[in-house]
Amino acid sequence: MATFDSVANFQNALLRKALVGAVLVADYSVDALADIAGVGGVLTITAGYESLGKLSSDGVTVSASQDTSEIRGWGDLTSPSRIDVTGGSSSMTLTALETKMAVWDAFNGVDLSAVSANTNGTITFDKPAVPVLRDKRVLFLARDINKATGLDVYYGVHYPKANLSQNGDQTFANNDTTINYPLTINALVDDTEGTSTRLFLGGPGVDADMLAAMGF
Repeated sequence: MATFDSVANFQNALLRKALVGAVLVADYSVDALADIAGVGGVLTITAGYESLGKLSSDGVTVSASQDTSEIRGWGDLTSPSRIDVTGGSSSMTLTALETKMAVWDAFNGVDLSAVSANTNGTITFDKPAVPVLRDKRVLFLARDINKATGLDVYYGVHYPKANLSQNGDQTFANNDTTINYPLTINALVDDTEGTSTRLFLGGPGVDADMLAAMGF
């Protein structure tokens, strides 16, 4: 005879948290990611992906939306007869805290690969009069721990094709904040990869017991 507990099958070991996370960005010429881990779950990220560094304590918000079309027939008072998905989008929002080339590149929409400090040690660059959104590869990587083994579990959200743009104001003040860089990352469908969003769960902490508990 079934009980509520056996039917509900609650498994606290499957509760995942993003203890810390990073966003990595690569030029679109760099290969999209087919995996984030190698043999034994060792973290393996293709060369060319560079971290935006430390992020604000708000972390990363991954948003998704769907546009739908509804058909209602005569007498459909409480629900439509048919719903079709007509569009959708995925995006990330974050605030980068480190002042460095990769962050300036993303926030200002400027390719800084050829920029260097002058003999006085000054870095100078101009923002474009007409901003251009350049295609990039983006990976959001979060780290958790398998509490049974103490080994890392990685959760990844990969946009094989994405645009980055600033999404807020910068505050310059002597208070409990850095000069920060609020960003929005919008996913686009990559024609070669055939998707706008690729998800990963891996790492040495993803063992046979976890996979079985998850239903895989």
